[in-house]
Amino acid sequence: MLSAPFPELGIHAPDPDGPCTFLIHLHVEDADRMMADAVAAGGRIVVDPADRFWGERSGRVRDPFGYEWMIGHSIEEVSPEEMQRRYERTGLPE
Repeated sequence: MLSAPFPELGIHAPDPDGPCTFLIHLHVEDADRMMADAVAAGGRIVVDPADRFWGERSGRVRDPFGYEWMIGHSIEEVSPEEMQRRYERTGLPE
C-alpha cells in the first residue's frame, strides 16, 4: 500500500528529487499509454518506454511524490538462454 505521508506515524515520502530507494514494477495493458497518463498527472519520465531484452516494453516514471514506477507490458516470451544472449549483447537499459 502506498499512502500520503503521515510523519506523526513515522511514514515519510521519498524526496521527489533524491535517489530512488526502491522501484515499483507494474504490468499493464499498454505501457506507453499508462506512462503518458502518468506524465499528464504530474509525473516525469526517468527512462523512456522501449522494447526490452527480457520480452517486455517498459519504461520508468517518477510520480510527484517521489515514487518511481517501472511500467511495462509483455511483448514476447523469452527463454532464459535467449534473455542472457540479449543481455550480453545490449546490457541493461539506462
